[in-house]
Amino acid sequence: MENPFYQYNPADENLRDIHALRVDREREVSLCRDAIVKSHHNVLLYGTRGVGKTFLLRLVEKEVADQDKSIFPCIANIASLSEYRIANDVGAFPRAVLLQLCTFLWTQVLGKSYLDLRDSLDETGQEIHRRAKDEVTVRRIYRHLMLLERSVHSALFNTVGFSVGVRGEKKEEAGQHMLHSSVLPFEFAEFAHELVTNVLAPRDKSRLVVLCDEANQMPIFKQEEILERYLELFSSKRVQFVFVAGMVPWDTKAFLPSCFETRLELKGFDSKTCVEELISRAQTKVSFTKEAIDVLFEAYAGHPRCTITACRIAHDEAVEAGAQEVSAAVVLRVMNRLDEERRQHERMMRRELENEES
Repeated sequence: MENPFYQYNPADENLRDIHALRVDREREVSLCRDAIVKSHHNVLLYGTRGVGKTFLLRLVEKEVADQDKSIFPCIANIASLSEYRIANDVGAFPRAVLLQLCTFLWTQVLGKSYLDLRDSLDETGQEIHRRAKDEVTVRRIYRHLMLLERSVHSALFNTVGFSVGVRGEKKEEAGQHMLHSSVLPFEFAEFAHELVTNVLAPRDKSRLVVLCDEANQMPIFKQEEILERYLELFSSKRVQFVFVAGMVPWDTKAFLPSCFETRLELKGFDSKTCVEELISRAQTKVSFTKEAIDVLFEAYAGHPRCTITACRIAHDEAVEAGAQEVSAAVVLRVMNRLDEERRQHERMMRRELENEES
């Protein structure tokens, strides 16, 4: 029997499936929607991994677009900023967001192939094209951002074959070039404004909301550095931001920018009924006893990913045993096994860290 608890990736699901899987979150969605639409706030959303931040973000994406047709929400995944700029991943933030915005507008709004946009990098300027203003705008900004990074890489790596002294000078020059080649906050605002004016406004969209997802995949100190470094960008209000961060005590951080006027810590479901509904959405033929659901709720405090992980393993055990239901005893056994695996992983990580330090 196929296990129905294998997790969906909410970042890849379409909105219809997202709503089919939805359990509760009415309060959180309403808070974020009203903060964005009515109050024009930036929103900081944070919480432990697997608590449902990306899922909530997808719900907010639809709610915001439905509530105000002039708003254009765009999700930007910033988990791998180092891929946008190897030497300074935090410095890659504005460029990474703009590149994803250009790509999204090109493919989803203009309905064109990304490969066509990519091919524009090889144009010499001698080609004759008849293009609309929106297409020209996206191509020009995308080309500027991509060629900017090419020049950075060229300056950084074009040191092979020089003497030691000259190579050192070249690296210093490359470092200086990289310091001055980032997309600055005011430049980000101007690029975004041009995209709104030339691409979105003709389609009756006048407000851009960037939903920055997966920052919690980065180390905490880098999340903090992004929030510190780009105060001007977040405060410009030409673009609104929803920033999804990891679980840290934000309220104790004096540097937390006031431009994130709305802050929401996402927690597990506060009702056992929600956990029961979460399990029922899996449409499994193997039922969970009331006692099993009680144990899951008490142990994981309604945390979605932890609950689903335990349910997936307990479901497999029940199927292998030929049982029609999952008992509390099975759930407890599975939870103990998961706890032991977690402790083993933590011990292994500590040993690796100690080996690196020695």
